Amino acid sequence: MIGYRLFFLVLGVLVTPSSALAGGPVELRYQFEVGDVSHYLHEITSKTEMGEGMDQKEVNSRELRFEVLSVDKEKNATIQIIVTRLRVKGPMIDYDSKDPDSAFAFDVRPSLNNAFVKKPFILRITSRGEVLEFSGVDSLMKPAFEKVKADQPSLAPTLDQFKDLYTDRTFRLSFNDMFPVLPAAPVKIGEKWTHKALFPVPMIGDLPVTSQLALMNATGIITDQIQLESIEKDLQLMGQEMHLVAEKGTGSAVYSFGIETGQIQTSVRETTQKFQLVGGAFAPVENGGVTLVACVKQVLTVLAPQ
Repeated sequence: MIGYRLFFLVLGVLVTPSSALAGGPVELRYQFEVGDVSHYLHEITSKTEMGEGMDQKEVNSRELRFEVLSVDKEKNATIQIIVTRLRVKGPMIDYDSKDPDSAFAFDVRPSLNNAFVKKPFILRITSRGEVLEFSGVDSLMKPAFEKVKADQPSLAPTLDQFKDLYTDRTFRLSFNDMFPVLPAAPVKIGEKWTHKALFPVPMIGDLPVTSQLALMNATGIITDQIQLESIEKDLQLMGQEMHLVAEKGTGSAVYSFGIETGQIQTSVRETTQKFQLVGGAFAPVENGGVTLVACVKQVLTVLAPQ
């Protein structure tokens, strides 16, 4: 599965070094300046372990441009986000947006990605990192889906696998994977805070997620212990009725901020969760269904100005 998580922005963290070094409470707040432009590389490696030679791996690499358009009196920012380059490599796809034809003909994503790359999207966010709004994806991608159906009718049946991937809602829910929601009150080094969210999974739905975060030191390292909650539901997958059981998953993340520069340096997040599917030709009941383990690693790094 790809696309768990898509867009991120330039965010500064306000920390008072003297307070942190003295062991006192530290206020963490994202800072935005109108006109700031930054570039990031966001790499997602998705592994699906199924055994019997059926394991799959896909790497999704995005180069991102963020520009702060405005900041209101409450310090909420409006950010323009553009995917300047997108590369996807896996068993069913080998795509690079610099060469729009570089993919296998039976995968619909190249057609969708070609409509998506280098288009502006808008994010509104608070100084704590809470996403107020993400817009521009729905209005762009709905016509793109219709165009794929018209231009490549043979690919239309596979479109349902991706209809929930290219939406405003998915990008809004995915944003805090790499940029954590900060605590409402000042925290001491080692003090923890909790954030609950939803984890959107294409074709499956939302998985509840609980993050327990902590400020680890005066240099701005924030850690995150992640719990993916279990769910059980009936669903339609690839046109077949199936029953899904998602066991509790675990994960961790480390967010690194430069105190002096007030900028994100790196973010690394990893999650693992086991799923069981029963039903249909893919996972027949008489065979006990299919068990798979989904492992996702995300890495965000700063790119040089372009």
